[in-house]
Amino acid sequence: WSTTSPDNEVTPVHLPTSLKHNECYVPASWFYAGGDPEAPNSKPEERVWADGFIISQTPITHSQYIEFLNDLLLERGEEEALRWVPREQSNSEGEVAKSIYRIDNGVFSHPLGETMNRHPVVHLTWHSALAYAHWLSRKTGQPWRLPTELEWEKAARGVDRRRFPWGDDFDSSFCIMMNSHVGPRIIMSVDEN
Repeated sequence: WSTTSPDNEVTPVHLPTSLKHNECYVPASWFYAGGDPEAPNSKPEERVWADGFIISQTPITHSQYIEFLNDLLLERGEEEALRWVPREQSNSEGEVAKSIYRIDNGVFSHPLGETMNRHPVVHLTWHSALAYAHWLSRKTGQPWRLPTELEWEKAARGVDRRRFPWGDDFDSSFCIMMNSHVGPRIIMSVDEN
């Protein structure tokens, strides 16, 4: 971990005094990005600087995203809320795909109920994720935004050139994918790994 630039200029590491539940602080520093020959579209390895930032420890869950949609429903109406609803993949171009949520008694919910509350929201467009981040910023008064590609890589890989968050060797038991658990291939809760 280094805050010393190639010109030997040292930048102090500032640490936040407090973090809320599920927030992780990634301090400012130089780190190695890219350089993984087995990663699709990997860029050449390069030592780059990333300012400090706070990132959510887990993906945004259905319950968090449904709260966003229900706020929009109350504040701006159904048409605006439906604009940001995640949708299944459509079968043909121009077809509006089926919503992954439903509206019951004037509020959005997941068709599988509260058992899905801690599962990551899926089928979001970049625009929907951006709209959620803007809403969260207004709601919390904090400057939430989507991480840049380099911030995402630094948060996931660390600063020591490892290929995966846990090291250089792949182990399917350290993540959630089709080979990491027994039974049907399903998306798991953010609390699982």
